Amino acid sequence: MDAKERFRHRYYGRNGLITGIRICLRNDHTATALGLLCAAIESMAFIGLPDDCDCVCSHHFVSWVKKYLQPSKLGIS
Repeated sequence: MDAKERFRHRYYGRNGLITGIRICLRNDHTATALGLLCAAIESMAFIGLPDDCDCVCSHHFVSWVKKYLQPSKLGIS
């Protein structure tokens, strides 16, 4: 399985992270969905870390959110 297939399986598969978030939201488990969403963002920020970093810091997390989720376009800070 190549990296793209592993990503899709881990995030969108039957037991994937994005699937879990959708199930939580569908069943009105908002706090749990938010926790899973933060975990997903942190894992994505980790993938994009510079070579000289080995852990995600708050500025990595915030940078990833600003770049990919674009909260200003959603009307949130």
